[in-house]
Amino acid sequence: MVNELPLISVVVIGINISEKVVNCLKSVKKSNYPNLEIIYVDGGSSDDSVKKVRKLGNIKIIELKQENPAPGRQRNEGWKNSKADLVQFLDGDTILDPDWLINAIYEIKDKKVAVCGYRRELYPNKNFYNFITDFDWGKSVGEIENIGGDILIKKSVLYECEGFDNNLIAGENSELSFKIKDKGYSIIRIDRNMTNHAELNNFKRYFWRIFRHGYGHAEVAIKFYKKNNTKLLNNFIKSSIKAIFTPLFILLAIISKNIYFLFFSILLNTKTILLFFSLKKKGLNNKYSSIYVIHSFFLVYPLTLGMLRYIIGKIFYFPFTNKKLFGKLY
Repeated sequence: MVNELPLISVVVIGINISEKVVNCLKSVKKSNYPNLEIIYVDGGSSDDSVKKVRKLGNIKIIELKQENPAPGRQRNEGWKNSKADLVQFLDGDTILDPDWLINAIYEIKDKKVAVCGYRRELYPNKNFYNFITDFDWGKSVGEIENIGGDILIKKSVLYECEGFDNNLIAGENSELSFKIKDKGYSIIRIDRNMTNHAELNNFKRYFWRIFRHGYGHAEVAIKFYKKNNTKLLNNFIKSSIKAIFTPLFILLAIISKNIYFLFFSILLNTKTILLFFSLKKKGLNNKYSSIYVIHSFFLVYPLTLGMLRYIIGKIFYFPFTNKKLFGKLY
């Protein structure tokens, strides 16, 4: 039976998260899938990540000395130095479900070239940030638009799409997803647990996660604009309008004492307000429905700031770097 299952190369990436990445790699070693090659790609850690990983044994370690860390480059170095025809990517702050690879291996066939399952927070109800992140991972099953940091994929497709963009500091998964779809392939999510994510436990990490998403959002939108990928650009415009005009209308309502400005502010956010009732229908109680609506109101600000930061950097040749970002996160 062991010989019948194809080799899978598991590529784990990380930087300055020694304890988390060790736990991630330990979970890979505990996988029920019997035929694995394990690769850890370090993005230039200043902590003891590499030293701790080396002690685990039987792991290929690739050390990158990156002035400005880029997760796409880490993943590229991993799969290009792997032996298997199938590659499982993992972020270093996740825990692999022991049965995931056994469940996923049979789903890669024909045009279905990439498969993921459910990513969940380890402690989804521990705090506001964990609940939001857990809810945002998505639960839809079937064909999906984008891969995430955890995905099982054919190496042949990575070659065909020329892998991840080495230069993107964010949005590398969306960028590769667009190329996969553009080739006529499918990305699917199956009804199986895949990974658990280490907790997100403070406002700073919550804010910068959304900011970075916004930055990558804008970068990928502009990169593929000429290929009629207008969805990302439309999202940028909508978020910007909300972020600018919602507080402006509220301020004008207070200054002028004109209730119509307040009405315009509410009208602009009608969809977000109605989200409360939609979440209630899905089974969330008042508390968690309210929390998610508050999050939905707030996220347009770091998201738009991230998008604007990319545009400003593009105009004035002053790009944002992950070196600065990782300094803020860890």
